Amino acid sequence: MPDNKFLLDMIENLGKPIVATSLNLAGEESLTSLKDLSKEFKDNVDLIIDAGETKHKTASTIIKVENDEIKILRKGPIKF
Repeated sequence: MPDNKFLLDMIENLGKPIVATSLNLAGEESLTSLKDLSKEFKDNVDLIIDAGETKHKTASTIIKVENDEIKILRKGPIKF
């Protein structure tokens, strides 16, 4: 879940989840500001919503839960 009022309001108004990519292409460094986004990325997406820099100045924590085991795929502000 995002920690962003704009996105939380959008999800509530849509009444369904939003699936979105990170602010980077696969394999590239995770970004936290639209100003750092590559021209290649900007030229190949239909919509970019700029809600400002991320609160934590770091990419989100991503975990995988499989067979009752938690695996950290990307370290972010949520610590395990």
